[in-house]
Amino acid sequence: MKHKKPVSVITDGDEAMKNVLVRLMPETHHRLCSWHIGRNIGQNLKSEKAIKSFSKLMFASLTVPEWEAQWRVAVDMHQLQNNEWVSALYKKQTRWAETFFRGHFFAGMCSTQRCEGMNCQFKKRLDPTTTISAMMGRLEWKQRRIRDRVLRDNFNAKNSTLVFDTHLRQLEKEACKTFSHDIFIMIKSQMNFGDKFVVHQRFTFPNADAVVSYVGQYDKVERRWSVDYHGNKGNPQWSCSCKMYESDGIPCAHLFCVFKKELVTEFPPCLINKQWTREVGRQQLSHHVWKFPTTAPQSAQSLLKLERHVQITRSPLKASTPQ
Repeated sequence: MKHKKPVSVITDGDEAMKNVLVRLMPETHHRLCSWHIGRNIGQNLKSEKAIKSFSKLMFASLTVPEWEAQWRVAVDMHQLQNNEWVSALYKKQTRWAETFFRGHFFAGMCSTQRCEGMNCQFKKRLDPTTTISAMMGRLEWKQRRIRDRVLRDNFNAKNSTLVFDTHLRQLEKEACKTFSHDIFIMIKSQMNFGDKFVVHQRFTFPNADAVVSYVGQYDKVERRWSVDYHGNKGNPQWSCSCKMYESDGIPCAHLFCVFKKELVTEFPPCLINKQWTREVGRQQLSHHVWKFPTTAPQSAQSLLKLERHVQITRSPLKASTPQ
């Protein structure tokens, strides 16, 4: 990885892996797989209401004080003060609750579902009796299937006609030209969701070239978010207290609500994650085009020799008997 450590890691809860991450990559953010946590909640809590309450705490976008208050309410409501498993789950709160990961980039992922899904697909075509030559062919076939799916999605995105129907049509068009198809759909959903928010207050700071807007949901006045703007000498910066962009790389609905209020018609460069743009997808695809070597028979022959060598080394030795 060119001597670079991952920013974030998701694991299934193995304590040995946790200790290795703490020792070798202390700056990496470690998160436990939400699927495994949800399964454990279902196995250790028998009440459906309790399962629903604690599952909600796993994904709720709350501040730390709000999350702590909701946890106490859930524990008292279901009388779990003396439950050892619930107490152990609370001690690991910073590794599984969404509240404690806001602002840390996880690209919208919260489980190991992607790698587990690939492992499941590989296992369907492999078994203990599979030879090395057969294994290489099946793995190559599966990899081609995955790459073909990416090519198909890119083709459909390039040749499909999208309908611009949000209340921020100019921003929607720019987002369509800039981002990949899947990311554009996610951004569009946030644009539509932004219509449910209103700007309650707006404060300007002329000396600092900054504006702070407080946004609230129409039917939930008690909840508010702050959207900050800094001119920064021609390089404007936008940020929201929900930290969705910092966590997922997607601008939140609160930002689009303020954009509508401020009549913003150009997509801010500070909110464009280069990993989600169309150009990056084309560059990566061009670097990973498969080129089959002309020495395929020799490669296959080498695999057969390797397979034969493994079979010979694994076969038991027969002791010679005297004549």
